[in-house]
Parts: sequence; structure tokens; C-alpha cells
Amino acid sequence: MKIKLFILFVFAAVQTSYAQLGAGNILAGGQIEVNSSDNRNSFTFAPTGHYLLTDHIAVGASVGFATGRSNPGEDDYTRDNSFSLAPSIRYFHNLSEQVYLYGQGSIGFEFGGRKQYVGDTSIDVYDENTFGISVRPGLMYVVSPKVGIDFSINFISYERESRTEENLAGNDVTTENNYFQLGFNTLAPRLGLYFIF
Repeated sequence: MKIKLFILFVFAAVQTSYAQLGAGNILAGGQIEVNSSDNRNSFTFAPTGHYLLTDHIAVGASVGFATGRSNPGEDDYTRDNSFSLAPSIRYFHNLSEQVYLYGQGSIGFEFGGRKQYVGDTSIDVYDENTFGISVRPGLMYVVSPKVGIDFSINFISYERESRTEENLAGNDVTTENNYFQLGFNTLAPRLGLYFIF
């Protein structure tokens, strides 16, 4: 009987040790990525955070920087740099004490470009600006009071890309591309880890 009571006590203690998301919590995560190959090196840093205003509504943003270089170690190379900002809002619905269903809407901005380097000389190849809007559903599983696993898929998104480059006559020419996506792609989910404060 003592063993059964002990197991029941441990089970109850473990279950109550999981924190529920609520007003005042901060979710912190993001992306750090380094890629290296024979002909290209790149680095991305994009921290993400959300602040829960209420038990169900969180506001947040992702701020990022990405850079890449072709022909590492050579005097003739191209370099890409971009900065991004993506404010967002999430609505959480708790399915249990540890599992939350959410919908997230976000607006994204990215500014950057490419330069060609030959020795000490640099030439602007193009400047690029991107604007996007997306809505994505997701699930968050709170593993412990300080860690949550986040799983989401894209539902609807729109992106406008504007690229300005100089033509042979020396004039700036801008081209725009628009992308629209509607539907679920279960083969391209996002999986993330959030720290909860």
C-alpha cells in the first residue's frame, strides 16, 4: 500500500511541476545556422520572442541577420547580406495543461542585397526588399516549466519580392515577383524549441 501511495504522490508531483502558459510569460527561441561548403559559406542569426498579454494572446517578433559568401578564400567573390523583421500575434487555446493549439499571424520585412568583389573593388549587383504576410496553425507542447516544443505548418501566405539592379545602359531596373500559397504542406513543417520565462 505504501508503494502505491508513493507512486501516486510522485505522479501528482510530476504533473503539477509542468507550468501552464499564462499572462506575463515570455517565450524565447530563434535560429542560429552556419553552413559551409567548398563554394559557399553562410551564417544566419534570428532570435524570436513572444510575450503573453493574457492567458490566450501573445505578441512577438523575430529580428534577423543573414550573410553569405561565395568562393571562400578567393579574391573574386559575391556577398549577400540581409536584415529581417517579422512582428506577429498568437492566439493560444489550451487542449490540456501541457498542450496548446495556436494560430499565428505575422507580417515580415526583409532588406538586403548582393555585392560582387574583385580584389579591393566592389560592385552592387542588386538590392532586394521582401514583404510577406502569413497565417499558420501550430501546437506547443510544454515539456517542463521552462521548455516548450513548437510545431507549426504554413496555411496561407503572400510574399512580394522587389529586386533593383543596374542594366547595361546604367539605369536601375526593378522587377517584382508575387507569391501566394494556400493549403497545408505536412512535408515542410516547422519544429522549434522555446524557453519559457
